[in-house]
Amino acid sequence: AVYWELLGDYQLAAGNEKAALSAYETAMDLDSYTFQARLRLAEYYAQQDMPDKAIELLEFLSVYAIDRDPAVYDRLAAIYLRQQNWKDAGRVLDKGARIFPTNVAIFKRQQELETRE
Repeated sequence: AVYWELLGDYQLAAGNEKAALSAYETAMDLDSYTFQARLRLAEYYAQQDMPDKAIELLEFLSVYAIDRDPAVYDRLAAIYLRQQNWKDAGRVLDKGARIFPTNVAIFKRQQELETRE
């Protein structure tokens, strides 16, 4: 799956979105717990204004790649905040803050949430 993830990265960098998506999906077919493919697809879907797909991928990572990258929690919370889903944003940020207590991005996102509630 690692090679398919890498191919997806190269295809995305070259502007071949369709080929990149196919490569990432192949990586996920080969390894259902792949981190990179899910993260890249989530970023793509978030940029394409498909938040439900991005949420599904990031929620999976927040369960199965718990302590891999604090940006997962920040990105997921940002999507929830854009949807004005304060409850889920708070849940994700609380979990991220427990796992990464010194992460500045999560801390700032929590402050943002407090001002919106």
